[in-house]
Amino acid sequence: MAVRAIAFSILLFAAVPTRSDWSSCSSDLRRVQRATRDAADLADGLDSKKEEVESKKREYDDATDKLSRCRRYGGAYDSYSDSCATLRRRAQDAKSEYDTARDAYEQDQQQLQSAMDEVWRYAKRTETSCAPDYSASVADAPTICASLKSLKGQYSETDLLAACKMRLPEAVCRSCLGLQ
Repeated sequence: MAVRAIAFSILLFAAVPTRSDWSSCSSDLRRVQRATRDAADLADGLDSKKEEVESKKREYDDATDKLSRCRRYGGAYDSYSDSCATLRRRAQDAKSEYDTARDAYEQDQQQLQSAMDEVWRYAKRTETSCAPDYSASVADAPTICASLKSLKGQYSETDLLAACKMRLPEAVCRSCLGLQ
């Protein structure tokens, strides 16, 4: 029994996939983490910007409505007695503030999209830098497969498959172990 456990342990530890540069994987994962955090911060800020745009739109609509009533009905709505000039300036100012808020919101949306594109690029790079390197082990597949077959019946198929997958692609392992 002890010999089988030792043999299985040797197979298991010998089956660790090789990776020539785990530091690249770590660096790439940290880039994804930073980019994701930056994108999340931008997304958090968009809610308040959207509310500001909606508020400025209401102010602009209100100022435009007051100006329209002043022009239509004059006297009673011309509270400054200046032929609606003050209300016209307020409507223009409100429109300018609304346009500025809307432009800032749209710019922040574009920045968020760029940040999300960056997250995606880093994530794709990480898939490559963190992927197990099966190149050497695939060449050893017949040896690993023979070792696994000799342990069949001594260990569960699940354990053998798990050990194999640490070194070989799952499809190769399943074929070797005769699993569906």
